[in-house]
Amino acid sequence: MPRLSRNAFVVAFLVVAGAGVLDTLYLTAVRIAGAPISCFLVTGCDEVTRSPYAEILGVPVAFLGLGYYLALAILAALSLETGSDRFLRLALRATPVGILASLYFLAVQAFILKSFCTWCIISAVTSTLLFIIALAWHIEERRGRAAEAAESPQLAAESLQSTARETT
Repeated sequence: MPRLSRNAFVVAFLVVAGAGVLDTLYLTAVRIAGAPISCFLVTGCDEVTRSPYAEILGVPVAFLGLGYYLALAILAALSLETGSDRFLRLALRATPVGILASLYFLAVQAFILKSFCTWCIISAVTSTLLFIIALAWHIEERRGRAAEAAESPQLAAESLQSTARETT
């Protein structure tokens, strides 16, 4: 099975994080403007985004999501620009936060509000895709280390030491 290049992972991550930025930017702009949200496929966008669950300590969840996706996109872009995995690893480590938040907010929509927001579902899908990319990167990285170890135990040890230095 051919291995995906590092840059393919970073570009995929950057594109998906960029989609998250656009989604939450729309939700944030609508929230600031006080305008109704255009809802498609489902009904209930306004009910969800104007509910008490749409804020955490007075901060709109959409704004927090925008910060999250923007941070991930910046880290991915820095990783692409510098060639360093340090930025990418930091972004990848943040993806469980996004998917857990998405699961929580989907549960709130389904079981408490009994209304759904298309834009929130898009954000949940985006978080899920970012998490899947992070898992795939981790698996691919381990596969690469195993291949190196099979070729040369000395080379594998040096690679692990280099990775350890890069993450600290």
